[in-house]
Amino acid sequence: IASFKAAYGTILYFTDTAVVHQLEHDFTLYADNFATWAEQAQGSAQLNAWVTMANNGIGASLQHYNPIIDELVADAFDIPANWTLRAQMPFGSIEAPAGSKDYMAREDRFKVLD
Repeated sequence: IASFKAAYGTILYFTDTAVVHQLEHDFTLYADNFATWAEQAQGSAQLNAWVTMANNGIGASLQHYNPIIDELVADAFDIPANWTLRAQMPFGSIEAPAGSKDYMAREDRFKVLD
């Protein structure tokens, strides 16, 4: 965590659980889906922010120190109790290229059905 101090800043991603619960109440037919959809929205927001920064030469990493830092962050930034911290994205200069990564074979990751 100390290495993140060199970042220009950090984006904190939260889910407003009051909104999720209200949607569950208002649309009971889909109530079981809203928590999943909230997580999908988180992923979309995180990916879009990361791609935008990468396209502009800004480095970033996505971190999940939950629940270890939740209370500290909430206290430090006066976060409402109904906001749940989901991820942290420190961003700044690119000090080194990303390392290589192993991937599953494409045929194991995707299925094309005719």
